[in-house]
Amino acid sequence: MSGEATRVITEEDRKTAKKLKALYNAKKADLGLNQEKLAEAMGKTQGYISQCFNQHVSLSPATVIKFAHILKEDPLTLDKRTASLLQSNAVVRTLVPVIGSATGRLPDMNMVEVPTNNKKSPTEVAYFIDTDIEPFCTEGSILLVDTNKPPRAKSKIAYRTLKSPKLHIAVCERATNDSFRTTEDELILKKDLSFLARVVSVIEPE
Repeated sequence: MSGEATRVITEEDRKTAKKLKALYNAKKADLGLNQEKLAEAMGKTQGYISQCFNQHVSLSPATVIKFAHILKEDPLTLDKRTASLLQSNAVVRTLVPVIGSATGRLPDMNMVEVPTNNKKSPTEVAYFIDTDIEPFCTEGSILLVDTNKPPRAKSKIAYRTLKSPKLHIAVCERATNDSFRTTEDELILKKDLSFLARVVSVIEPE
């Protein structure tokens, strides 16, 4: 369960939500936004956006900054509690393409904004995790992978087989040019795969 869902909604949260909804309504036409497009840019569902606007979710400073960035507004006008986070430069984000989902269904988003650093690889892409992949990631999270990094010992690997659209994640025990063996002692032949990439990070829902 997310921190925003469990934290008590304060009067300050309600004020922020009202400001956010008013800002969205004022700018949505100029920015070509609707709730569906806003949800895609946030990496969230449309239902989550509605909950934010209707004061059903307590908004963390990081989430307020994300909203403000998309709505092209200074986060401090929405919530002064964002000041410390902005000053620490803790929020550095970039857009990456979403190329699929864990189940193989077409994802609801084409791009997602994720935390990153100045060394981000241009070959990084994302998967929307629409079902739990235990023990690696939970439903609703974003899996960031790098398609240009081969398997190596102790690294986490995401892959699909030619027989199934389902996404698998495993820890590589050792690798060769033609195959890799997981820590579960499963031998995976690269010729049997339709997709293979090294896991960069898992971004859990806020």
